[in-house]
Amino acid sequence: MAFLDAYHLIQFLLSVLLLAWIITLAWKWSSRTAALRHELRLKILERFSSEELVSLLETEGGRKWLGDVLSGRSEPQEMVDGSLRQAIVLTFLGLGLLAIAKVAESRFLLGAGILIFCGAAGLWAATWVVARRRRSRREIEGP
Repeated sequence: MAFLDAYHLIQFLLSVLLLAWIITLAWKWSSRTAALRHELRLKILERFSSEELVSLLETEGGRKWLGDVLSGRSEPQEMVDGSLRQAIVLTFLGLGLLAIAKVAESRFLLGAGILIFCGAAGLWAATWVVARRRRSRREIEGP
């Protein structure tokens, strides 16, 4: 095995390890966030006495609110913010991979292009949703 072949193999393995590390960090962050949300839901439910909970469930708004709390659905703005963060991270990962591919003259250009495209598509979609919400808010509020 030539020196350059060993160098390319080490470069590939380190790139795969870096990608695995980033995915692991994202997974741990997601799990931690879900656990914190679950704890928050339990604390909210512990605050209610049984009479308060029954009276809350008798109203339509109370049933909807409790359903949202138990299902863990986020507010629409939080979902848009999360999408923007994910799109920005994907775009920067793609740009970083592109820089690595250019500096090391490796074959990561396709992966970099895919990440950049996914990030740009996510940014476009989140921007479109925000613009649509603003437009609908203006129509509701009036001139």
